[in-house]
Amino acid sequence: MSLPPWLLGRKMDRMSRTRERYQLFQRAESLRHRVVVSPLAIRLFQRAESLLRRARVPRGASDWLAGLIIGDGLRLRGGEAEFEVNGVKLAAPRRFLSNYILTSYEAEMITWLQHNLAPSCVVIDAGAHVGYVSLVMAALVGNSGHIFAIEPALENVYYLSRNVRTNDAQNVDIIPIALAERPGLASFNINASSDSFGFFEHPNTATVSTRLVPVMSIDSIFSEFSLPRLDLIKIDVEGAELEVLAGLAATLDRFPRVPLIVEWFPAV
Repeated sequence: MSLPPWLLGRKMDRMSRTRERYQLFQRAESLRHRVVVSPLAIRLFQRAESLLRRARVPRGASDWLAGLIIGDGLRLRGGEAEFEVNGVKLAAPRRFLSNYILTSYEAEMITWLQHNLAPSCVVIDAGAHVGYVSLVMAALVGNSGHIFAIEPALENVYYLSRNVRTNDAQNVDIIPIALAERPGLASFNINASSDSFGFFEHPNTATVSTRLVPVMSIDSIFSEFSLPRLDLIKIDVEGAELEVLAGLAATLDRFPRVPLIVEWFPAV
């Protein structure tokens, strides 16, 4: 006996959701610290590159040497690196290569995300940098979920948007704006390390320039979105955490049980 169309549709919908959950579970299980570049090869290359730098050999020679020592898993072009880690294809400033390849970058956070994000989850990523964590989350929540990646620095937005395209992460929206308690303009510090840009002087790297950037609160941004749910807010904003938290009171009133992951850097 054939099923009535309405019941068949419900059954097919359940099967589709179950299949997506299973596929995402398999993806999450595979998201351990997995790189396609050998850390030993990276260390050998860095040693060789240091020797070449002392000899004042042009950088192009070290880029060629990277391909010879490391192979196809890494591409270096001037100050830029392209590589893959934990299933995410990344382009980033060359100086961050060691962060991702030689260490388990944000290991505790990635483990928590694997155990707590599921298909259909909606996440706000405040301080997305070049998009690594946003893209890990995008894989975990699937096409039925959504990631709002907020990043104010144009240098980072360039890599963030490029990495979103490379990974075909259609469930990631980029919001290129700085966050604060209320809308306005603020002076934004630029330094030698793009993961340390922010409103405050950073103790580990000197400010080289400042620029005015537009700022908004999370409340003001998401008052324009009809969010059906909110499952996580991750905040990594180099010392502006209190301002960002002050600007999401209405969001927390609407979603009082939403978890927060907040990086706290008292020195900033």
